[in-house]
Amino acid sequence: MSRIICQTHGRQVAVEVCHHLYEALTRRQFLQASLVKSVKVRYDDLDPELNDLTDYTVHYFCHHCAKQYDLPLNKPLQSGERESLYQEAFQKMARVCVKCLEEHLVD
Repeated sequence: MSRIICQTHGRQVAVEVCHHLYEALTRRQFLQASLVKSVKVRYDDLDPELNDLTDYTVHYFCHHCAKQYDLPLNKPLQSGERESLYQEAFQKMARVCVKCLEEHLVD
């Protein structure tokens, strides 16, 4: 997990989102929480200090991307699966401030 300098929140944890979510967040649009899907990816080389002692990171996709790329939402991907089976889905990811994402999710 990495950090980002957010213009609103300062230094924060960065999360990766699909390009649709990134575009919506840069326009400060609110996002329907039920349409934002999370995909966990297990990595072997995560920094435990930044990763809060978990062995995966969470990436966020809009419902369209999750469906288009047939992303598994119920089990973590292995890092090798991300690179081999789902490479196209992860190519257009962008990093955003986790607080900005949280503030723009609505029920």
